[in-house]
Amino acid sequence: MKLHILLVLLIAALISIACTSAPETEIIAASPEPETGQELLPTEAVETEPPAPTEVKVQETASMEEEPAEEQTTAQENLSGEKNFSIVPEETEARFLIDEVLLGSPFTVVGATNAVEGQIMADPNDPSNAQVTVRADLTTILTDNSRRNGAIQRWILETDQPGNQAAEFNSTSVSGVPVPVDVGQPFDFQINGDLTVKGTTKPLTFKGTATLVSPDRLEGSASTNLLYTEFTTIPSLPPQVASVEEEMVLQIDFVALAD
Repeated sequence: MKLHILLVLLIAALISIACTSAPETEIIAASPEPETGQELLPTEAVETEPPAPTEVKVQETASMEEEPAEEQTTAQENLSGEKNFSIVPEETEARFLIDEVLLGSPFTVVGATNAVEGQIMADPNDPSNAQVTVRADLTTILTDNSRRNGAIQRWILETDQPGNQAAEFNSTSVSGVPVPVDVGQPFDFQINGDLTVKGTTKPLTFKGTATLVSPDRLEGSASTNLLYTEFTTIPSLPPQVASVEEEMVLQIDFVALAD
């Protein structure tokens, strides 16, 4: 009988131990350990959006677009009042072009010089009263042939004679220039005036294009056609030259800076 009671108590103890251990096993099974490197962060922290740079870029672009307009306005304000622009010889060239028949073939003779000086007096806001004076040193004209150069100096222009060393142009009127002249905008113009060569003065009209690059820098070019026989003659032609056209072209590419 005692043995029977002892067995019953032993069985009851084993059942009690088994029931107490079961919940711990279930908890461990239901809570697996996180994998290595996996962070247990709240969902809100993971989904945080980075700041968008769109607005900053738009503001920078707008700022860059506004600067040229401000610079142009400042440059335009500096145009008020009459200015005297002096021609820069190092950046200026005056030339003539004339056609001849050389060794039986047509040929265009080009003579040029950088020895050019002059003034352009003008108010960019009212250029209608502009005054232009240009003087070119004829003793420095060069072509592609030294013998031709000598003939031009000695027999055609006679630069060894007093008063024949330079050609001078003085304007009498200017037209076609926009009012006002805008910085950086090319414009066409026409200048009427008097050209003096070898003591002879004739009216002449130059047409050209210029640009006020800045309030203090003017660039441009102009040309005109004329008959050289109105100013001089060619005493004789060398054997290799069959003929020379009477009409010639005068051209000038110039740069002038405000004083």
